[in-house]
Amino acid sequence: MSSELTLTLPDGKVLSIVEATDAVGQYNPAVFDLYDRPSSGPHDELLAIDVLSLNALNAFGPGAPMTAMTAVWEKRDDINELAAGITKKNLELLTASEIDEALPRLDEALEYIDAVRGFGYTSTSKLLHRLRPNITPIWDSRIQNWYHNYARDKTWTPWLRQVFQDVLKNRHCLETIRADLRLDFLPIVRIWDILLWSPDA
Repeated sequence: MSSELTLTLPDGKVLSIVEATDAVGQYNPAVFDLYDRPSSGPHDELLAIDVLSLNALNAFGPGAPMTAMTAVWEKRDDINELAAGITKKNLELLTASEIDEALPRLDEALEYIDAVRGFGYTSTSKLLHRLRPNITPIWDSRIQNWYHNYARDKTWTPWLRQVFQDVLKNRHCLETIRADLRLDFLPIVRIWDILLWSPDA
């Protein structure tokens, strides 16, 4: 690990690679087994485990999730079709034009899931992340603290574009963290999410 590597957070704060790695390293590894590892990697068919794993990230808050999970399960054919149109390439491998092509497709899928009864921004992003972890960032209250200017946007696109810029700007550092912590099963979009979720960031 090069101690000279740094990572820039959305608010402009700079972390050393050691600080950033320590922050990601404190994440509860049980979540990887319950949310990230089952049927990991991009896939087109919404599986029962994709829906059930949302509970590992408290996607529905303190309320009973079964109504929402049942509602989204009934919409799985439509969700599968929308997901199929989204690239399976990792964000860092996409060209600028491929990113521009992916953004409206991500936005469409997120808007569709968000309209399902019982779903909100958090559960929506966490579900699509299961299908396209390579490119879908996660939105929750902690991420909103970093990207509060985007909380009331009418579409997901401005926030997605900003996250993509932040991830790509910090690509080398995120890849180094992933390698050092042996998290090769995670895309760097997820490493970024874990870092921002950390209270030490």
